[in-house]
Amino acid sequence: MADTSTQMPQNSRTVGRVVAIARKEFHTGIRSDALQIIFGLLLTATVLVYWASSRSADPTVLSAIGILGLPFQLLIPVAAITLGTSSIAGERATGSLKMLLGLPPSRTEVVVGTFIGATGVVLAGLGATFVIAAVLAVAFFGTLAVGPLVSVVSAAFLLGMAFLGFSVGLSAAASTTKRAMTAGFGGFLGLTFLWEPILAGVYYLVTGSGPSGDLPGWVLLIDQMNPIEAYAVVANMAGDVGVTPLRISIGLGGRSAAVEWASTAIPAVLLEPLSVGVLCCWVILPLGAGTYWFQRSDLT
Repeated sequence: MADTSTQMPQNSRTVGRVVAIARKEFHTGIRSDALQIIFGLLLTATVLVYWASSRSADPTVLSAIGILGLPFQLLIPVAAITLGTSSIAGERATGSLKMLLGLPPSRTEVVVGTFIGATGVVLAGLGATFVIAAVLAVAFFGTLAVGPLVSVVSAAFLLGMAFLGFSVGLSAAASTTKRAMTAGFGGFLGLTFLWEPILAGVYYLVTGSGPSGDLPGWVLLIDQMNPIEAYAVVANMAGDVGVTPLRISIGLGGRSAAVEWASTAIPAVLLEPLSVGVLCCWVILPLGAGTYWFQRSDLT
């Protein structure tokens, strides 16, 4: 029989070390000038969106929430990449990572604690945005529309976690902050501008012709693997508020995702849970790969 009395204190110490690292990362992120500017821009954009929507020809709180999805898709990934890529790689560049690893925390605990702390920073920024948006909704429209607002903000949180997983994984694998940040923002630009053109190129290599008409299910499935596309689906889960993915489209299907899936015999009912799963995979897979690489890196 295993010695549970020894295992439980060991597990407790592991959790304690992860929490300590997460707390340190959270305080570092909250005090970051760059992140304060980004979240300040997000709050400013929220105010402007509600103010402008209240003065439009057809002012509704749902239209304001739908437009709010655009700054979320731009500023939350930027905040996540800025925070994530400068975390472990930044510690490595200054030499403080060696000192930290000379203490009890393992490399895996450093990665997990860093991710949790950074997640807390994104959650705090989105929490403040949610409160401001709720107050503005009541002030300008006299109603809150809780479900759609929660859906859009929750989707933004998942998107932030996805880019945090991606960027912290890069930070763990990269030897310098510059390399991690270059790869992080390069990945974001690729997801925004190149995902569909590359997919169209793959389709051409497979079929010998450009995409047109009803596309096969595998094309649409790969298209949904983009976290920005997945965000838009999740944001509209509590009601179609008109959140659209902020990425370049060359019109692979020319219709909404749900109609495309139905036309290719892929159940549209699976689109929402699949999109949540896609965002979770963007957290787990890059974070796991970065941890694997970090454990085998020579920090000298």
